[in-house]
Amino acid sequence: MMKVSENSDWPVLILAPTGRDAALAAEALAEAGITSEICGDLAQLSARIGDDAAAVLLAEEALS
Repeated sequence: MMKVSENSDWPVLILAPTGRDAALAAEALAEAGITSEICGDLAQLSARIGDDAAAVLLAEEALS
């Protein structure tokens, strides 16, 4: 079983612009007890990445 770190309040930032990918990823993380935040585009992710964030989940489609 995965151990949730002491900084589990920090969200995983999600940028997955295709279909429902971001929503499904956020749902899966929530089921695991992990907070997430969906970013609408690369600019929003870039603005948020300097804040406290546990990780970034970035779909390949977001880079093209």
